[in-house]
Amino acid sequence: MKRIFVALLLATCSLFASDFVDTQVTFTYSDDNIFETSRRSPFARIGEIDDELFNENLNTIKTGDETETQLVVYKKIDGFIKNLSVETAFVLELSLFSNETGESWNRLKENGSYIRVNYGTENNKIVVTAFPFNAERFLLGFTYDLSWGGQSFWPKSKINKTTPVPGIKFDYTNKTGSLESNIFVGAKTRPYNVNIIEKDNNGEEYINNTVATTWAILGGGYLDFMEQIRLDAHFGRFYKGTNPLNGATELKDDNVLGKRIYADGVAVRLSYRQNYDLSVSNDMTVYKNLDPRTELDSIEKKDETPTEEIAIVKPNFGYMISLEGVYLSEPLRDADNRNAIIDFNGIAGDFKVKTYYGNARVNVDFIYRNVPFLLFNVPGFTAFEGISEDSATTRDELMFSIGGDYKVADHLRIGVLYGFKRPATYKAKGTDNIIVIKDREDMSAFASGLSRNKVKLPNGEAAKDIHTAKIMAIYELADGVTLTGEISYLNDKNDTEMINNQIEFRSTDETQKVGFAIILQSIF
Repeated sequence: MKRIFVALLLATCSLFASDFVDTQVTFTYSDDNIFETSRRSPFARIGEIDDELFNENLNTIKTGDETETQLVVYKKIDGFIKNLSVETAFVLELSLFSNETGESWNRLKENGSYIRVNYGTENNKIVVTAFPFNAERFLLGFTYDLSWGGQSFWPKSKINKTTPVPGIKFDYTNKTGSLESNIFVGAKTRPYNVNIIEKDNNGEEYINNTVATTWAILGGGYLDFMEQIRLDAHFGRFYKGTNPLNGATELKDDNVLGKRIYADGVAVRLSYRQNYDLSVSNDMTVYKNLDPRTELDSIEKKDETPTEEIAIVKPNFGYMISLEGVYLSEPLRDADNRNAIIDFNGIAGDFKVKTYYGNARVNVDFIYRNVPFLLFNVPGFTAFEGISEDSATTRDELMFSIGGDYKVADHLRIGVLYGFKRPATYKAKGTDNIIVIKDREDMSAFASGLSRNKVKLPNGEAAKDIHTAKIMAIYELADGVTLTGEISYLNDKNDTEMINNQIEFRSTDETQKVGFAIILQSIF
């Protein structure tokens, strides 16, 4: 009991040191579809609802409307070696939310605890970051919606559903004149139940379903010239376990059962910027509190003799242009030959433009993702099975998004957003039903049926393009406190229901949604 009391006391003391960081409290009054009052879209109500458009928050897993906080117990220590320091952070995330029936939930999870060793000077630095519990913040890729190599990259099963994946990353950064370069390498491991074909004492083969160590090797780097031109490259090789599908009546060499699944990938980005910083997704960075010693230094400087301040004039115009590509490949069972292996190749790309001029800001994205990329984490449309031209017909996804805002007065911005998507589709050989794949799929490999991201259309019907739009007014009440009003529009006719054992399109009132939201939010 005494130990518990001491632990609680220490934790309480640490909270007074501002260990709650990235806290967001959101009050929402909204309705995602004012023309529909069924269970799918009840009357307007207070509380969080799922009304995120497909082209919102492309660079984060968050919707922006969460009520949550990060508890970060952080410490930085100087090492016994010159120019060496060690940072340690224990990170938890507490989220509050409710389901569609109004039942409230709370979730407390680990969110990127780490030990980081820093050695070197400003121009030459070696950083080792160890994630002892889960390395979900160590991802490959650049735009979050195109990133890969996280926890979902490993197949799920009845045993391994949300198993954490710890890891470690080694970084070296060098600055020489106007050139900055970086190289990194890392590793992850995860226990996973696999099917291994072994021989008994009589020499007979049998299937041994056991827990083995699966792993990943990740690496990459960048070259940055004059803080304008930058070339990034990431690569990875993953051992994701073995194929559980049995394509033959007997165990033999050409059976896919027990075949190891090695996934390989590469991501490349070329960017040019002028008076613009290359942003990194918050979901790919680690949490860090202010170093108390830095705060003390700033206090000491207040007592020093004042010096003449030089006004910093911020540029009035800036922009960033980038082209990003991703290629992933893994061997899965051939749908046309159940004893053979076929490559499952995922491809994605993003052409991005970001700019500001005076009080105006604009973001543009052109995104391409093929069907294997969207289904790479499952893996496959049918779990652990590839897609061949003879087994199915597919159509890749194309997406366009443009949005921006304008500061019309002090603390007041008006924003607009528009999106177009030609959704990806899958049509199996010998069927008349097209299945629309609306987003990346991470469903359990052993789950059956369609998921939220997959919709089966009526016989002979083709997929429809999807359109979204949003208008918003954002007024800043105080530092970090905003009041937002927004009106949204979603036209997605690829929405069906089962009526008398027949697949039918939903009504126009359900597929053309006009919604609104009033949001009071405080971030600190």
